[in-house]
Amino acid sequence: MVKICFCKLLIRKNLLNKRRRIVLPRLVSGVKRKAWVIYMSEMDLHLKRTTQNIESVLLTGAGGFLGGELIKQLSETTDYRIFALTSQKEKVLSRFSEVKQLACFDIEEWMSGKLPWEEIDTLIHCAFARVSSGQELASSLKFANELFKEARENKITAVINVSSQGVYGRTHKPLWLEETPVDPHSIYGFAKYSSELLLNNLRAVNDNQTITTNLRLSSLSGGAVGLKFEVISKFVNHALRGEPIKIVGGKQIFSYMDVRDAAAGIIALLTVCPQEWQEVYNLGSNRGCTIIEIANLVAEAAPSYTAQPVRIEIEAQDINLNIGMNSSLFYKATNWQPQYDMKDMVDSLFEYLSPQAKD
Repeated sequence: MVKICFCKLLIRKNLLNKRRRIVLPRLVSGVKRKAWVIYMSEMDLHLKRTTQNIESVLLTGAGGFLGGELIKQLSETTDYRIFALTSQKEKVLSRFSEVKQLACFDIEEWMSGKLPWEEIDTLIHCAFARVSSGQELASSLKFANELFKEARENKITAVINVSSQGVYGRTHKPLWLEETPVDPHSIYGFAKYSSELLLNNLRAVNDNQTITTNLRLSSLSGGAVGLKFEVISKFVNHALRGEPIKIVGGKQIFSYMDVRDAAAGIIALLTVCPQEWQEVYNLGSNRGCTIIEIANLVAEAAPSYTAQPVRIEIEAQDINLNIGMNSSLFYKATNWQPQYDMKDMVDSLFEYLSPQAKD
């Protein structure tokens, strides 16, 4: 159940009243009384949308790795109506054909005004190009800007923007906190930070009537539809195919989060009153592994899934790489903790990739 911040809402209502010229009913009649009734009806609707339990979410990037897992868990653990905005409408509808609480819209339908904003409480924005192409990243930012603008115009209660740990760059020593200076080292990191600024502007120009937060997400892994190959899944795939796991360096430290935990964490945030949200949270595992430790976990798990021997070949080099965030602020705010560690991720990847490796 959502915790309701009644005191803060009363303060907010009072501030709204102070900013408007309000004529008390006993002092007005006729047209002015009608105007008062209309105003109070709008206020009651706004407060109802703000104080009621969340009933619906709009999810962008629904056909992606995280978006698909969010639909899966939202449908299994909540009664929320799920409005999915995706460029892969048929794919999403096919995968979740049995989810009755799901309504799916493609980009053309959004652009033609068919999205039922009046029925949406919260926006979860996951869609973003995971590339280094300036053109595609610019397109993602344009989409985010238009989406945030429509959320403000339609008085959406809350917006969650999925950002990235990439905004921190590699200058500062992990584990990074929310107050660690932003210093992106890639065009992708710059673009993600730009999306944060767009959302912060929405909150500012809307005078906090739409509550927003940016989730700086760790790198994700795990055996699920939409997986993009990264270090762990590449190692598992090599093991299944009987190919050597080749490592250059060996001391590099990576921090990954299971996609199941990422989705569960976002859903946990939905149970927190938006007025209590911070403007930014780190969402990761608080744990890191060296690349050799990851390879060893893959080698240990492999015999349960393949008869192929696992060979690890290491080319010694001094490579300095250490990535990771401190997500304690998010854990405390949501009273939630990740449930899956690196070993669990490796196991889920073997289970997911084993049939594919045999094809």
